[in-house]
Amino acid sequence: MKTKTKTSKAFKVKLGFTAVAAIGFIAGVLHFRPMISEPLNFPPEVTPPKTVVYETLEKNDKKIDLHQSTTAELKNISLRLKVPEVKKTTPLKRADRLLRGEDLERFADEKIYLPTVNTPAKNWKERLGHELLRFQPEGVKVALAHEQSYLSISGGKGRYMELIVVNYLNPVNGNTAFRAFADSETGQLIDTWDQTHSERVTPIKFTQHKE
Repeated sequence: MKTKTKTSKAFKVKLGFTAVAAIGFIAGVLHFRPMISEPLNFPPEVTPPKTVVYETLEKNDKKIDLHQSTTAELKNISLRLKVPEVKKTTPLKRADRLLRGEDLERFADEKIYLPTVNTPAKNWKERLGHELLRFQPEGVKVALAHEQSYLSISGGKGRYMELIVVNYLNPVNGNTAFRAFADSETGQLIDTWDQTHSERVTPIKFTQHKE
């Protein structure tokens, strides 16, 4: 009888420890779950990576069609968006746009009046398409990626600009690509650089507008 009693007590003690351990494990999991589901918070000086969206501009009669680039079109892209760089200081902004040019600290204060030479237009991409495709033959498309919006300051005046990546998709003469600043109102190219091209490419003709 005594042996059975000792065995029964030992079993109860063991069962009690198992239950406590199980409860502790479950509590630990429940406590840990919020840490897994919490979103990543980037410091203010770090630009978080964004979803890359390429849009294709295509000439259709006298109109410019704009649609999200297809998988087949993306395979022919030779110049892609740059990986966001970690910045040591928070970039200066005005009207939710990055500032570049002169007297940036002064004009970052939106209380200070800054005249501008243009006004951002909703259809600047379509206007850009006319600029890029007007000298191109039928069948040539442009895969466009928008990197960032800027407000450039020169001589006490501001100009709204868009930093873009342009990829010409030319099935006959080869592909070419470059980075550029485009006017946020007219879509006209302000400056271009980082040009890449295939051996078969023909020269691109466009009107370049300097500030």
